Amino acid sequence: MTWIVRWSCAFLFAALYALPVWSDDTGIQGEPAYECEAEAHYFNSIAPAFDFEAPVPESDACFQSWDTLDHDSSIIVDVRPKSDFQKARLPSSINLKPIELLHTDSLKRQSVIVVDQGFRVSAQRRLCAAALNAGFSSFRILRSGLSGLHAAGVELAGLPHNLERLHEISLRDFVAELYASSLAVFVQADHREYYRKAFPPQVFIAPFSVEADAEASILSVLQSQAIAQSDSMVFVSSSDHFQRAAASWQGVFTLPFDVFEIAGYMNSQELLREKRKQIPERYRCSG
Repeated sequence: MTWIVRWSCAFLFAALYALPVWSDDTGIQGEPAYECEAEAHYFNSIAPAFDFEAPVPESDACFQSWDTLDHDSSIIVDVRPKSDFQKARLPSSINLKPIELLHTDSLKRQSVIVVDQGFRVSAQRRLCAAALNAGFSSFRILRSGLSGLHAAGVELAGLPHNLERLHEISLRDFVAELYASSLAVFVQADHREYYRKAFPPQVFIAPFSVEADAEASILSVLQSQAIAQSDSMVFVSSSDHFQRAAASWQGVFTLPFDVFEIAGYMNSQELLREKRKQIPERYRCSG
């Protein structure tokens, strides 16, 4: 069994080491030599989707805490997917997609408070900039989101296990925030080097023990100066006691996937990016 474990770890390390750092390598750099105008048009049209350094307007001006918001006389808009909204929500909130919210003219003249899970900080910064540009007179975003309200004991509608899952994040959201926000990620000690090779250099990575007391581990993390500038803290663990403990703290989330699942997902996303960059037939140069 020892040689199987060694080969598995070696394979995993190679896979993670080979993963590109998306924020540094967009695949579309400099001034590429296009074969014809149609080919140039295609690559220019997809460039924003793959260029993680492309400037996207963001703003922190909309963020406020629950205690400072006039939520009784405001319209609370939950911008999460409908399936998530139905499982856990503020009782007085309505559900709109971000694009629907931005194009609802009647809301631009009212006091609007936006809520989401609380993890996708980069998406909310972009939404803030877009709303200010669209002319909203009073547009606020709840800092720490619904997960923060749950941790603070604010009454939410939903079954207990669905409320606890407000602190659980998906692989898709996690990978998106890796390259757009300031995260502190806590992993099992024997996997730390794998993640260090795979994740962007700005991500703070530290080990933790799944056998340790979950509450004590999280408290120790929150008292650390190293994570003071982080938008969120993520424990890579599917342990029930860590998931329950995370639900007691604002800005603390769990990622319930193992190192193999994370490596596989990141590899599949890179393959998808490369496939999307293949030139469709109608854009190919002829003659």
